[in-house]
Amino acid sequence: APTLTALNPDKESPQTTGTTIAWNAVATDAENDPLEFQFSLDGSVVQDWSDSPAWSWTADQVGTHAVEVKVRDGQHDINGDGSLSASIEIAPPANIAPTLTALNPDKESPQTTGTTIAWNAVATDAENDPLEFQFSLDGSVVQDWSDSPAWSWTADQVGTHAVEVKVRDGQHDINGDSSLSASIEIAPPANTAPTLTALNPDKE
Repeated sequence: APTLTALNPDKESPQTTGTTIAWNAVATDAENDPLEFQFSLDGSVVQDWSDSPAWSWTADQVGTHAVEVKVRDGQHDINGDGSLSASIEIAPPANIAPTLTALNPDKESPQTTGTTIAWNAVATDAENDPLEFQFSLDGSVVQDWSDSPAWSWTADQVGTHAVEVKVRDGQHDINGDSSLSASIEIAPPANTAPTLTALNPDKE
């Protein structure tokens, strides 16, 4: 009867869900008979008898799993002449930090003092974790951590100003996982010519 000598995954344990793992079996047979292999995962057949000594599995279940391979040469036991098992641990994928993709004002630069400008941040998170945002103006926090990706500013200072937004999902850096900055120029209001509104004598 043939003998199984190895059952090897192409990636070492542990791995994360979504990873594709190729399992390769090695068997010997004294008479070099054609061999057939059968693979099982946690006791359930996942690849029935075939001449392929390999099986690929895209891990979709967290936990420790048992992979078993059987071999036969058709001259002995139809249920398999020998078997070999191995285990592998599958963990949830590591949490990925959120990323800021945009920071946009609703009005283009330049603007004048007294103008209200709404800043809107856009962020992505692979796990759709709840996100918090923090806004700063010229290095000073003007809207602390909150779930609002928007901040409104009534421009009161002439000059070029830097607006920064940070984002966090609470799984990584409490000071922010990603940041993005933009600048805007604020000018004095345009000088308006005076207008006469009345001409009145003190006696009719």
